Amino acid sequence: MHSFPVSVVMPAYNRADLIGATLASIFSQTLSPVEVIVVDDGSQDGTVAAAEAFPVRVLRRSNAGPGSARNAGIAAATQPWIAFCDSDDLWQPRYLETMAAALKPDSRYAFSNWSLVRGDTWAAEDRFSMAPEGFFEQPAEPLYPKLLRWTPVWPSATVIERSFLEEIGGFDPRVSRLPTEDFEFALRCNEHPGAVFQKQPLVGIRKHEGNFSAGQLRSMVSDIKILRFARDHHVMGRLHAAAIERTIGERTIGAADLAFRSGSKKLFRELARDVPRADRTLAYYVKTILAQPHPLPGSIFPHLVRRS
Repeated sequence: MHSFPVSVVMPAYNRADLIGATLASIFSQTLSPVEVIVVDDGSQDGTVAAAEAFPVRVLRRSNAGPGSARNAGIAAATQPWIAFCDSDDLWQPRYLETMAAALKPDSRYAFSNWSLVRGDTWAAEDRFSMAPEGFFEQPAEPLYPKLLRWTPVWPSATVIERSFLEEIGGFDPRVSRLPTEDFEFALRCNEHPGAVFQKQPLVGIRKHEGNFSAGQLRSMVSDIKILRFARDHHVMGRLHAAAIERTIGERTIGAADLAFRSGSKKLFRELARDVPRADRTLAYYVKTILAQPHPLPGSIFPHLVRRS
């Protein structure tokens, strides 16, 4: 086989400095895709010109977020399989070949292992090696409950059957503006059993100042919003509502703590209101008072303030 019946769909926004290396990694595959579709999401730089240096189809649209851009690429695709690749990530030359070999006759979607890339350096530790014990066991069961707490899924390391995408509704535009919008898609995709995992880390996720999800705090807050959305709108979200509530509580505590340590007092106050009452420690109350715009003298330890 010299080609894989797959359309590569790439959302792009102001990636003129990075998209060339990404496309070069795609066109260096040992098993070639049939087509590469770049969906320019309203870029204001030279992204389109950089993309058109390669034999790609470029779709131009006004900025609506990466999920909506992927949906536009899916609608324009001609092949039965879709491989997503963000415009700042990288594929090793054997990525598509290895993914094609990993698919079983009844497979509908597959995820590859990946590593972080900073500059030109690929991290020695890969994502799958960080998995909680037993995470990859029972592959015949839906992965949804496990993804609530930890996820190895990344768009640039996903190959999925187009008909399956159409069945689950693609990417939900209601969350397309959130930094971790792909988390919602990963959850909904994995309401269905049969995920295939390719364990070689053949995808590089580049970390740089321009990453939409680079800010840890912003990503944590986004994940909380995604979990609430999943609880209210996913079939398995309703089934696992109690587990989602616990996860939301844990993540809210973590995000509030990071907001306080980062000096983001307004965000801390917003998050602190949602910390479960059972988890509100003395430290929580002290931080809540310290985070007020103008804490009054004695408001923390009133018994130490001399009464007139």
